[in-house]
Amino acid sequence: MITNNQSYQLLVRSFDDELSAEEQRILQAALKNSAELRQQKKELEETALLFKDTNIAPSIPFFTGKVMTKIEDLEARKGYSFIEEFALSLSNIFPKVALSSLSLVVLLTAGLYLTEGNLSANTLLGTSSDISSELLVSDYDYLNDINF
Repeated sequence: MITNNQSYQLLVRSFDDELSAEEQRILQAALKNSAELRQQKKELEETALLFKDTNIAPSIPFFTGKVMTKIEDLEARKGYSFIEEFALSLSNIFPKVALSSLSLVVLLTAGLYLTEGNLSANTLLGTSSDISSELLVSDYDYLNDINF
């Protein structure tokens, strides 16, 4: 005995694929016995007519392949533990985070170079050689003022 769901699946497949003789016979019998299935066929035919002359292409190149690959990956990972799933997530996101971090370092370095005019160690560390020498001179003066 074929169920309504199986009959509907056969009906939908008949729009896209060639049915075998046995499947065609089952579908015809189901259509003959079910007013609901005949109504669904009529609606599917009307919908197919609407889209027949419409040229719909995915806006992203290779969209279908990418989606199918993602679905297959998700199916393959069904048996993974939480730790394995977490490790996979980290390994997938690491290149993006690393690239973002590298970009930030390059931008900051370029900003330092543009504002300071060089990339010396003092510039990169945020110190000034003038301040260091002033501190050394004032410490030296202090020591000279003390009488031993």
